[in-house]
Amino acid sequence: DPLTTALRSVTAPTLILVGEKDFLGAGGSVILSRTIPGSELEICAGRGHGLYLEDPDWFAGRLGGFLDRHLRPEG
Repeated sequence: DPLTTALRSVTAPTLILVGEKDFLGAGGSVILSRTIPGSELEICAGRGHGLYLEDPDWFAGRLGGFLDRHLRPEG
């Protein structure tokens, strides 16, 4: 909550990945996605907090796609 106002000023492309069964809950990630302008939220079904370990292919695919869309030079 104390950072919510500051998050509204984030201008960098932002990807938020969270597991459906994260022990912290997905609620915080939803708040982040609603607060950071233009952010993208992906919730991985059936996974917990360690997405990169639990489902590395899903994680790499989502991250790679995001980076391709936002960092690939136009041409």
